[in-house]
Amino acid sequence: MEDKPVLSRHLILPDISIRQVNSDNSVTSFDYKQICEMIDFWKVLLWEKYNARPGHKAVVEFNLTGVYYYSAVFACWELGITTIVDWVHAKNKTQAHSKYFRTHGQIDYAIVYSEQFDPDSVFYHKYDCLRTELNCNYVITEKEFNDYEIKDPNIFNNVAHKIFAEPDTDAIWTATSGSTFDPKQQKVTHKETVLQARRLVKHLEIQEDDNILHNSNLHHGASACYHFLPSLIQSKNHFIMDIYYPGSLEEIGKGYGERLYSLVKNEKINRLFLYTPNLLNYFLLNSKPYSHRVDITTLYYCPRKQIQLAKDKNVNLIKSVFGDTTIGYGFLVKSVFPMSENLDTYEPSKISAKLDDFFDFKIDENKHLYISIPGLGKTDWKTSKDCFEL
Repeated sequence: MEDKPVLSRHLILPDISIRQVNSDNSVTSFDYKQICEMIDFWKVLLWEKYNARPGHKAVVEFNLTGVYYYSAVFACWELGITTIVDWVHAKNKTQAHSKYFRTHGQIDYAIVYSEQFDPDSVFYHKYDCLRTELNCNYVITEKEFNDYEIKDPNIFNNVAHKIFAEPDTDAIWTATSGSTFDPKQQKVTHKETVLQARRLVKHLEIQEDDNILHNSNLHHGASACYHFLPSLIQSKNHFIMDIYYPGSLEEIGKGYGERLYSLVKNEKINRLFLYTPNLLNYFLLNSKPYSHRVDITTLYYCPRKQIQLAKDKNVNLIKSVFGDTTIGYGFLVKSVFPMSENLDTYEPSKISAKLDDFFDFKIDENKHLYISIPGLGKTDWKTSKDCFEL
């Protein structure tokens, strides 16, 4: 099974430890056996109660409960269920009814954090709920997972440990932004995603004994490859921390940054996956200089001010990722070594030297970036309509 290129628990390092730092700073720890038990239970719940079968579709959209997210995603993949990613927020009724959310047709399951549907919760978004209810047949929460009682004990033998996905089964579907006419469905198979994740283990230079922190749970196409699959494959020490704080955006950022600084310092975390530029900024603004090596992977765009902050905090390396739904992947745009970076000549939008033959890039006269993926036999050029310096 390990040699079969499908997304399953067999990709995860067997001696893995995931420590989830909760809002009250308590820590919940999970080992490989516990994660696998959760994967098994999600599979049985989906199969027995909801008649889940290969070819069905699911949105997995947890905010804070980290291991619920990972185990539900792997359960879907093992069942051969396609996960829908890059579901943006709906800010009004019109957006909730938009073509963007109807691109994938009717989705079988939304697996979500219960507080997202609780009007008294800070995580409640009225139009996100409407978006989900309009487009998904069933809404399943972690509360249902915790309370469910299996009807047929024999189902474990038939479902829990069986891998239903094949290498060419679709693993991830996403929608393009719709900047060129209507949004279009983009599909990525198990084999393609596994290849990308294994490639990134090498190019991110992840080590087995790294202490890795993921800022929060991620349900995006690029982040699946960049922010948790490669590290789960290669590293055994993981931390997850939510970003919730009551108050203004500034207060949330300050509280998150201070907690993150303390965790990185005390646990000697040397590799951070900070998905957005804002999260990187919160971290840098509220950190003091580090005495151990700190490498960061974040979304593309690091301005001079941010690089100066990183230099002040003794951050060793920032790898920038550009996520592009037109190809279904993210890719490494550049590497910045803040300690040696000359800010007088630093250009935020300059692409690094090419890493390998997995992606090809070219830039037209309007500075639009075009991408093809010869490493997967996809040589047609796609453009993201984003501008870059040569």
